Amino acid sequence: MNLALLPNLCALLVFIGAFRPLARRAGPHTNAWFLAWIFILLHNAALIFGGTPPAGHVAIQLIGQWALELGGVCFLRAAASAPSNWESLTISAEMVIPILIQSAMVVFGVHRPWLQASVTLLMLIPGVHILINERGRRRPRARLAWGFIIAAICLAPFARIDPAMALSVVHCLLFLGSAALYWDYAGDSSTGVFIAVSGLALWGLVYPAQTVLSILHLASPIVDAASQFPSYIVAYGMILTIIEDHVKRTEMLAMHDPLTALPNRRLFEDRLQQALATAANTRTMLACLVIDVDNFKTTNDTLGHGVGDGLLQAVAARLSWHIYAGDTLARTGGDEFAVVLTRLQSLEHLRFTVGAIMSATSAPVVVEEHEIAVGLSIGIAINLDGSLDADHLRHRADEAKYEAKRSGGNRFAYWGGPPDEVAHLLAGVPEHLRRTAQAQLHLR
Repeated sequence: MNLALLPNLCALLVFIGAFRPLARRAGPHTNAWFLAWIFILLHNAALIFGGTPPAGHVAIQLIGQWALELGGVCFLRAAASAPSNWESLTISAEMVIPILIQSAMVVFGVHRPWLQASVTLLMLIPGVHILINERGRRRPRARLAWGFIIAAICLAPFARIDPAMALSVVHCLLFLGSAALYWDYAGDSSTGVFIAVSGLALWGLVYPAQTVLSILHLASPIVDAASQFPSYIVAYGMILTIIEDHVKRTEMLAMHDPLTALPNRRLFEDRLQQALATAANTRTMLACLVIDVDNFKTTNDTLGHGVGDGLLQAVAARLSWHIYAGDTLARTGGDEFAVVLTRLQSLEHLRFTVGAIMSATSAPVVVEEHEIAVGLSIGIAINLDGSLDADHLRHRADEAKYEAKRSGGNRFAYWGGPPDEVAHLLAGVPEHLRRTAQAQLHLR
């Protein structure tokens, strides 16, 4: 028994116990990670109780080797977010079968050079299969496929001479491939992702290093225990990544509408204040729009809340088509949206943008086979020089929206409205801006 590895086994048990509830909250995609760690736990248990070749219990050693390789394949699948369909499982089987056969021959001391070379060449199959599957698409899995193909061709001669060395390179390929896929498929290059990727890369390099130390007769139980350190780095990185994702989702829910994924009222007010501060410093024009979906309550009550939710999602998507980067579209109420327009070159530019937003619902919206004619009532408040505060500007846009609805809906209105619109808009505006605005103020 190699008791030097017992602390590693205990640490893995603690990690898996903490990882499972976190992974359950993170979503079903983490099940592959969890299964991989179960295999790694089994591998470490086999190292403790199976001894080391050629001494020790051969069957336990084989179980330990197979657990390591199955864990490596699970890491590959998890890192690439591979779907659990028949084709993906077939590719995984094509990867793991030649590795397991090669591993069994090494553990049992079977020396059949041509057989070992042929088994190594079987790794060409999953590589070619992945390339065919990924043809025409730029995917990171294609790089993994070439890694398997090149490794199979290069390792076949070495497998005839030193199968243990070839097998250690295969183990290295599994974990280095997992690191590369994890980095490529990670949604965000966060601290947790960087730590996990670094740990997987170090973990892969451990296996050829162990083989070299064994050849130099420098292997020892202490060295074996130290070689488990990269797994701690991976474990820490994965837990940190899950926590970072949870914090990010919590912040997203706090500042965004869950139905449309648009900013909510809280985030809209914050961005409106920031935009007004910038407009005040640069003396540029800014507009606040409040948009109401006409007759939404009737649609919601008649066709059901599911159709109503689908209608809001469709309207939000169409409105977003006409919002430039740097501007803000938010859902601020049940059927109410709000917009901050900051990149306005002139009042005519504003008129064009509002017309484009109105056209978002010119075609009926289809939700669950229901064709729904949608109208928008839009209230517009303009701040030419950034002198108004957020509350006043938003209140003016609300008043204009109610004016549009009182006029029959499916139209837009400016705060103050004609004929006194010019007086409201130009009150307190510097002379050089007033002359420009008077020349352009033909909005209705």
